[in-house]
Amino acid sequence: DDAEAHISPGDIIFSGGATWGFKPLMPALARIKRERGTRICFFVHDLIPLLAQSHVEQGHIELFEGWLKAIAEISDLFVTNSQATKLDLDTWLLQNGYTRENGYDIGSRVVPLAHQFADWPRHLAPSKPSPRILNAARIPYALCVGTIDSRKNVWTLANVWREIHAKLGTATPRLLFAGKHGRLKDDFDDF
Repeated sequence: DDAEAHISPGDIIFSGGATWGFKPLMPALARIKRERGTRICFFVHDLIPLLAQSHVEQGHIELFEGWLKAIAEISDLFVTNSQATKLDLDTWLLQNGYTRENGYDIGSRVVPLAHQFADWPRHLAPSKPSPRILNAARIPYALCVGTIDSRKNVWTLANVWREIHAKLGTATPRLLFAGKHGRLKDDFDDF
């Protein structure tokens, strides 16, 4: 209920998550924007479901594209995490008619990723790593961070590592993966 949120004219409603499957959100935001004079801003992480469809489960492509069209109808601003995503999004908006000539005035801006904050004060860092993590870090390793699924190309990385191991044997650094388990990675899991 937006009455509880005390939404006022000029407020900005920001959605920082993937709301692909939450269909009631768009009409509610459109109504709030119209009735309360708010502005709407969405974060878009990437356009992989449209640009790399072989790495996306069937059904997600249509769901993502429908979501992108729905948010383009009500957004005043898009925030992306990289210049590449901004370019992909701006291109998609242009190709799909979301232009000033057609009555849309949607901006887009890049917000740097966390690595931009490498000089963040150490006293604000998370608590000590677990013994398991500390033990894994005692011998040479390479770390791959991100969702473990086909769109991150983990299969190719594992095969390259196998070739490195064939040449270096036991001198090969360990290959560690850190991230949630994604989809379409059965071959990787079997490997």
